Amino acid sequence: MVWGLYRKGVSQTEIAAKLDVSRQAIHKTLDKANNRILRALLDAAETNKLDIRKVDPVKGVLVGYSHGFRTKVFLVYSEKDGLQLWYENKGQCEGCQRREECTRKLLKTADEWEIRLSKDETNLQPTQLAEKLFSEVTGKK
Repeated sequence: MVWGLYRKGVSQTEIAAKLDVSRQAIHKTLDKANNRILRALLDAAETNKLDIRKVDPVKGVLVGYSHGFRTKVFLVYSEKDGLQLWYENKGQCEGCQRREECTRKLLKTADEWEIRLSKDETNLQPTQLAEKLFSEVTGKK
């Protein structure tokens, strides 16, 4: 919860006041959370044999590259869904059995990251929606 609030831009002082604890306690909690998230991202990258291009435990994102699939990969830590692995895919989502599931998870992630989407953007194919979200959080268009 502390990590989620901080990621949304709430200061450590504000979180401490809200939880009635010291700012130092919040600082220590954030350090532990960031280290755990970093370890989870790095372990998942190693397990999936990814070359790491960028990692940001504060945002809960690792950008990597899969030589096996010859594509960019995003590892995303979500408070609600845990660790997710998304392969950049320019393929077709039409007819995919998981299309609705992917869309639902991506919209949930956008909400968690407080990324405002237009009505048209919420109706994008999951591959296009993922590209939009990950470019927002990594700062790359």
